[in-house]
Amino acid sequence: MVPPEMRRRPHVSFTQIDQYLRCPLKYKFTYVDRLEPEFVPAALAFGSGIHGAAAFLLRGKAQGATPSLADVQAFFEGYWKLETSNRPIRFGERDTRESLLDLAGRMLEVLHRSQEPGTEIVGVEQPFDVPLVDQETGELLDRNLVGSLDLVERDAQGRLVVVDLKTSARKYTDLQVEASLQLSVYSYATAMNGLGDQEDIRLRFDVLTKTKQPELHRYWTQRDRAANVRLFHLAAEVLRAIEMGVFVPNPGWQCRDCPFQSRCWAWGR
Repeated sequence: MVPPEMRRRPHVSFTQIDQYLRCPLKYKFTYVDRLEPEFVPAALAFGSGIHGAAAFLLRGKAQGATPSLADVQAFFEGYWKLETSNRPIRFGERDTRESLLDLAGRMLEVLHRSQEPGTEIVGVEQPFDVPLVDQETGELLDRNLVGSLDLVERDAQGRLVVVDLKTSARKYTDLQVEASLQLSVYSYATAMNGLGDQEDIRLRFDVLTKTKQPELHRYWTQRDRAANVRLFHLAAEVLRAIEMGVFVPNPGWQCRDCPFQSRCWAWGR
């Protein structure tokens, strides 16, 4: 998790950039107007719970005391009871509180048995706070890039591996992996933090599928200096648009689970 003091300083995060690119108006409702969402999509709460349980598992492994599967599942169950009891969770047509709890148990079983021997855990949910620099011109943005790395490992050959855990209804495509902005952010932040040289940093998506028989798929990639330059310019353009007040709706598939639907349709009236 990102420490609160990082959030208090002017900053930009992957989540903010990604949200603006997906829907500028939703960005405004969330980060400028700070409106209370009408509901919490079940998929969002579910994914957060899987991430929390995975972090519990990995921290225990790093300390030499890997939690049992039952303990990891119990961690999720405790989180899930709190979320579904205290927040306005909206479930999909085929989902219920009980069905998603059962699915989480099966997904965590796959994750628990898929831990690779011979890897050293360097960090779990490791925060970063790094300057955004154009590596071609030296230009520096007026705010840092902040966030946290899901998992940092060192493999059996001593190479640094930065992992992003995802839950998904289906496998990822090659394009999703190679074009991922999040992995570009992870690579840049890891190098800027001095954890490793960028050309030596390996990146990996661990994708847990939300299928009847969950599977864990691992996708490997890397980023180069050109990706850093592209990240800088993307962040700079997004921040410029935000400062200019460019907040337009972007209707699409993402509208189905948007907790600001009524405000969006009333926008501009």
